[in-house]
Amino acid sequence: MIKFPNHIPAALIGTAIVWVQPQFAVALTNLVVAQQPTVQNLINSARIKAEKGDYQGAIADLTQALQLSPNNAESYHRRANAYYQLENYQGAIADYNQAIQLNPDDVKAYYNRGITHSHLGDYQGAIADFNQAIQLNPDFAAAYYNRGLARFNLGDDQGAIADYNQAIKLNPDYAIAYNNRGVARSNLGDDQGAIADFNQAIQRNPDNANVYYNRGVAYLNLGDQPKALEDFRQAATLFQQQGNTEIYQYIQQIIRRLEP
Repeated sequence: MIKFPNHIPAALIGTAIVWVQPQFAVALTNLVVAQQPTVQNLINSARIKAEKGDYQGAIADLTQALQLSPNNAESYHRRANAYYQLENYQGAIADYNQAIQLNPDDVKAYYNRGITHSHLGDYQGAIADFNQAIQLNPDFAAAYYNRGLARFNLGDDQGAIADYNQAIKLNPDYAIAYNNRGVARSNLGDDQGAIADFNQAIQRNPDNANVYYNRGVAYLNLGDQPKALEDFRQAATLFQQQGNTEIYQYIQQIIRRLEP
């Protein structure tokens, strides 16, 4: 089965890496930091800088905060988040390690470290972290979803489906979980079940080109070429609208081969 990537690093879904928008202005915060470089002021400044995409500035503030308070778990966690956004995954993991050592009950630190391990291709390490996150918060739907994704990447379709089931049970509107469960079901030869999942995903997010493509493949596996063509055309249209020319052209080639 041909598939395109269909998950976000912002696999960072929901509570993954969240910076709370403070209720004061950047200029005021910078002034306070300059006059009173307390740990909390520096963390507040880092929050605002990260919200605006200034991750290097956030790292600088959090590094200064750690100089003032070397055992501040929040500063390590937030600096790890900033490293992650800059794709410095090794730096992120080092800081998540420190955050967890200082606060072993930080469920989001385990979760975010799991996401980072996944980006590095360490799916076993990711699963171990998601296990910890789920143990601390058994209702953490995104942790089940991303553990399922790690299991899928290790070729464990059944394990992935079990985790997607739990994610959907906790969050019935989890569109991407329906899509990925559909892909796993199709891999196991259950294309009818896959189509049911893709239908659910489309109902919740009708603009996701990947889902139309995956449903088209499932229809093709079942020998329903007209429905496959309809989905491939819709996927191509959406990919073109989204500016993804490479995939649009690839699907157009499939369409030309299938058209009577």
